[in-house]
Amino acid sequence: MAKSSGWHEAGALMAHVQQMDPGDYRDATGDWRNRAAHGISQHFEFGEVERVTRRVGFSETKVEGHGGVEFKEDRARKSVSYVFGGYDAL
Repeated sequence: MAKSSGWHEAGALMAHVQQMDPGDYRDATGDWRNRAAHGISQHFEFGEVERVTRRVGFSETKVEGHGGVEFKEDRARKSVSYVFGGYDAL
């Protein structure tokens, strides 16, 4: 995929934005920012809520190997991915 030539400062902006959401903060808060701000939060009493969790990180490239298919991190490219699932009421 070719790099976009539209916004040359996007990389610098994303680096600063990601400093506001470091891994230890995501772990300590249960990734609340990406779970709650980009989906429906859990119910308090009953019912299962389908969830969509957003992840911003490096792209992954599929690599065929002797043991099957593996995914290798591609630090030259960034991506946004979404994980679909569900969780029970609090």
